[in-house]
Amino acid sequence: MTVSTEVSREEYTGNGVTTDFDYRFRVFSADELVVTVADTTENIRTLVMNTDYTVTGAGSRNGGKVKLANALASNWRISIERELPVTQETDIRNQGNFFPEVHEDAWDKLTMLIQQAIGGLGLALRKPNWLAKYYDAKGNRIANMADPAGPQDAATKKYVDETEQNNLRRVLRFPENVAAMPDAETRGHSLQGYTEEGRPTPVFTMTDTADLALKLASTGGAGLVGFDIEKTYPIATIGHQFTNIFRNAQHLEFYYDKLGDWDEAYFQAQMNVFRLGFSPEMLLPGGVIDIYRPFFGGPAIGDLIHARHPELGLYNGDGTYKGTWPLILKGVYKKNEDGLTNPYTGTQIVFHGCADQSDNTWRDFGVIHSAPTNLSERRVPVPVKQWFGTVKVDDLNIRVLNRDNSRHGKCHGIYSFYGPKSEVNKVVVYQPYGGGIICDLMWDSALRDCVLLQCGRMSPNIGDYQSAKNVDIKYQTYAPLHILYSATGSDNSNFIRIENFHFEDNYHSVADVIVSGDSSPIHIINSHHETDRAAGVPAVVNGGFKKRLAAGTVGVRYMGQDSEPGFDYTAGPFTARGGYLHADGANGYQLGYDDVYYGGRYTGAILENIKFPNSGGIKVAAGNTACTVVASNSTFTDISFSGGNESFCPLKMSNCNIKSLKMSYAYGFKLSNVEVESSITLSNMYTNANGICGFSNVSAASFNGVISYGTGDLTLTSPSVKSEVVCYFGNVTIPRYSYYNNVILGGAP
Repeated sequence: MTVSTEVSREEYTGNGVTTDFDYRFRVFSADELVVTVADTTENIRTLVMNTDYTVTGAGSRNGGKVKLANALASNWRISIERELPVTQETDIRNQGNFFPEVHEDAWDKLTMLIQQAIGGLGLALRKPNWLAKYYDAKGNRIANMADPAGPQDAATKKYVDETEQNNLRRVLRFPENVAAMPDAETRGHSLQGYTEEGRPTPVFTMTDTADLALKLASTGGAGLVGFDIEKTYPIATIGHQFTNIFRNAQHLEFYYDKLGDWDEAYFQAQMNVFRLGFSPEMLLPGGVIDIYRPFFGGPAIGDLIHARHPELGLYNGDGTYKGTWPLILKGVYKKNEDGLTNPYTGTQIVFHGCADQSDNTWRDFGVIHSAPTNLSERRVPVPVKQWFGTVKVDDLNIRVLNRDNSRHGKCHGIYSFYGPKSEVNKVVVYQPYGGGIICDLMWDSALRDCVLLQCGRMSPNIGDYQSAKNVDIKYQTYAPLHILYSATGSDNSNFIRIENFHFEDNYHSVADVIVSGDSSPIHIINSHHETDRAAGVPAVVNGGFKKRLAAGTVGVRYMGQDSEPGFDYTAGPFTARGGYLHADGANGYQLGYDDVYYGGRYTGAILENIKFPNSGGIKVAAGNTACTVVASNSTFTDISFSGGNESFCPLKMSNCNIKSLKMSYAYGFKLSNVEVESSITLSNMYTNANGICGFSNVSAASFNGVISYGTGDLTLTSPSVKSEVVCYFGNVTIPRYSYYNNVILGGAP
């Protein structure tokens, strides 16, 4: 027999079904076949006979089959090859018998071994012939190579990839294919430029300068100039000029454009006052600015910066801060129509910090809060952590709108603690359930051209006072404009000038203004007061008339008193002493008001040029203290003055028209050029030669009471209302109508 085929191996590709694979060459025994499989990722495994496969046709010159235990997976490859031991096992003895088949088998095995050797050479990387200067891999990968060492070594994929990446990092690249640059002659002495389509083109100096100038002069030209506040720029550069701008005032919109959050924009700007030496003045753009926490100033902003960034080292560790600055906010003037969100171009801050009307999160904070963070720190008569609460606020419209879209969230508008030299100008505060502007230990300051709408607080919860109908002034906790008392009982605020204020529809307060805490003097010039009776205090049955100005034992004693455990707003008064105010030029509508001024213990008021349609009264409950009222050039309704044994002349009036005057438990008074529409009534008056009742060109419809010491002239105008007058000491001339026991005393008209 012969070895009639050169085939010594078979290769097939699986289809996931076939298990039998032919081999077309002779093997002496089944174990002379080597069966291997390769998966789709070229992982190669040698199969085990009688476990992974079985063999038929061993010994047959025509071959046989390899039968797999499991079908070959799709796209897997199988190799069946002959592998003979390199041995010669045929033993032919001298003079022995001749067996042709034995000789033929020996020669067949030699032929098969030759084929096996030649087949092994086929796996080697070879040159295609002796003349070739290269090796032919015949489309196969060469794996497990080392990285090249010499300049002519083959390179691995890893080496090429890393080299390419290192090179690409050092070149300018395009995301798409681009045309070639012009030749050297064309691009000489030029800059690199690109057409609108992105093609490279040479740009020559004159052309480039003109083009840049045109772009900078265009509408968006300023946007071509970049600026980074973290960098230091050389003098005379635009960057240096921009840095100077931030040292003069910080534009809050710059931070908002980067952060998309007004609370964070404000915080970053405040932090950069200390970190980068920028100006504390914050410029706010026109439009609506939505915030969810107060704009902090004073020690509160120091606390926040230190809590979030202690690494800056703002806090000294000895109870003080290394740097302090005032809270300065400046917006764009907004039409002061009201506090509603509208498309006017001015600046409106809308505070959404409260979830609803019952949320207490910010009840002791102002939307603009230049004060300590903790309540306990607001009860000392010194600047906390050596940080004054001075504010300078201009052109802001502040609105409180809860997150459930209800009004009157529990907070205040502007609150300053220990803030000398403060200024608030052209500010609107709308719908906080709390004070509109609260001054606590403030002096030498000015508040001008402000509007306070629907501000004030009665009971800690907005509905309690209404359901209980507690609308007397003694139940009020905060006024729209509130000069606070002092937690220590000492002097509080002094020399504050309040000009051109507008108070309107402050439903949840009795008094529009409260001055307390021995504050002296508080000047209130040209204030306008109006309210309807649609809601709150003016709408409650059995009373509900408001006061315009109040001083003395009304309101809370200190900020946050109404949030203390066990606080009962009906258990007042909470302040033991009053304040001193000078009101000049108050005016407005009568509807919803009954008094122009209410004075408590240790209070004083100068009231000038007060003229309201239908007017309003004056009520003083002095409580045996030195209270005084000086009024001139004004019109009032009923005046009631009780108590006051520490002042010999508690009431002075000149050039005034009033409806009536009642005084009790007080010393004398002085009236000059005063017309009393109705009666003057005195009861239980104190006696002292210094406490003279003085009359100068005074007229009244009637007079009843005892004058211990009197002087001057009094004209009684009613021929029908009886007057009973007794003057023990001095001389009071009554030229007209005085009735005593139905007998006319004095002259006829």
